[in-house]
Amino acid sequence: MMRMWHARNAVATLPLRQLRAKAWKRPQQDGKQGESASGAAAAGGDVTVAGECIGPENVIKGSVFVARIAPAADEREARAFAKQLKEPGVTHSCWAYRGYGFDSRASDDGEPRGTAGEPILQALTEANVRQAVVAVTRVYGGVKLGTGGLFHAYGDTARSVLREAETKPLGPDPRF
Repeated sequence: MMRMWHARNAVATLPLRQLRAKAWKRPQQDGKQGESASGAAAAGGDVTVAGECIGPENVIKGSVFVARIAPAADEREARAFAKQLKEPGVTHSCWAYRGYGFDSRASDDGEPRGTAGEPILQALTEANVRQAVVAVTRVYGGVKLGTGGLFHAYGDTARSVLREAETKPLGPDPRF
């Protein structure tokens, strides 16, 4: 049976690289065009973040998720950044770090295994961001989200801060 082409299928069949090429850009304070992390991913090169950034609040069934991103030279800096976000009232402070090469770490901080750190790390990988840490804090709202709900909540919150963060090209690995 032959499949018919239809105009509504045209967007879905575009290669992923072409879809990412339409990434959102916003002006920097000095008037130049800054790229979001997803826009840099379309260019094909690895990037890092220019500085700390806080994403918008993501409220899901009463739980409040807030993501923060910062540059981190190594896992020790990533752990220190995530630890400082653990304030009274914050139920979980989950994070993921991605460095040079295959150097990456993720922490679920008490959430079920693979439901918090992994989707954050996946968002970093999709955006080609390295030498950075993304930490997502959760204030529990009284309703359990389930493993699928947690996976989507942490991943979507991490993607939102990656869209907001200013990026710059990643330099060569200093270890070599």
